[in-house]
Amino acid sequence: VLSFNDQKFENPKTVRYSTIIQNNQYMKELLLLKDKQTTDISTSTTVRYFYYF
Repeated sequence: VLSFNDQKFENPKTVRYSTIIQNNQYMKELLLLKDKQTTDISTSTTVRYFYYF
């Protein structure tokens, strides 16, 4: 589980950019999982997180 609030940046745009990069890497890892149910649940959570931008 990634914690997006652990990293502190002075520039809010840098925070958004860094978080998106982390999310993309996380999504790639999810696609490698063999358990489809787990992948669907985690992906849904990540997608909801993006709506806060």
